[in-house]
Amino acid sequence: EDYTASYTNLRAVTRSGGTLELLKKLISAGYPVVVEKGVVLPDSCNGGKTWMGHYQTVMGYDDALSMFYAYDSFTGSSSKPAVSVPYEQMLAEWRPFNYIFLVITSVEGEAGLLQALGEYADPTRADQIAAEFAAREAAESTSTQQFFAWYNRGTSLMRLGDYGNAGSAYDEAYRLYENLPKPRP
Repeated sequence: EDYTASYTNLRAVTRSGGTLELLKKLISAGYPVVVEKGVVLPDSCNGGKTWMGHYQTVMGYDDALSMFYAYDSFTGSSSKPAVSVPYEQMLAEWRPFNYIFLVITSVEGEAGLLQALGEYADPTRADQIAAEFAAREAAESTSTQQFFAWYNRGTSLMRLGDYGNAGSAYDEAYRLYENLPKPRP
């Protein structure tokens, strides 16, 4: 977002707390969406697998197949740059980064983007949505999913200036961390 604002004549919006429905709405409105995900990939250093952050540009979907289509610099290829991502996989891999997303548009497209974002157009409201969603996920999940839910809640509360409750959420996340299956984030 900072690079776009500093070095281009485009506009960018970054928000947390995204949903599959919001991704579809933005794509339908003509806005590809960059999502940050946590993925487990082969580790060339130790021959095993490692958890890492990764970006994909989501540019299509198919409800009949419950599938997103995304450009992926790691798993795509020059002959097939778009990869298929099942909806459930998108959620599982997007969760570790608080369902953060970035949309870049032209100056002329900015008003349409803000309209498509709905209540996410307001960054404070987006952080509130993310914090509320993380609280629900923390109560309903276990293991790694629960760790990320608590961590996401802490991040959203910190962005909202609620530092005491953010610290408590991070404490709960790290209480769970030691018992997570490996490879751990």
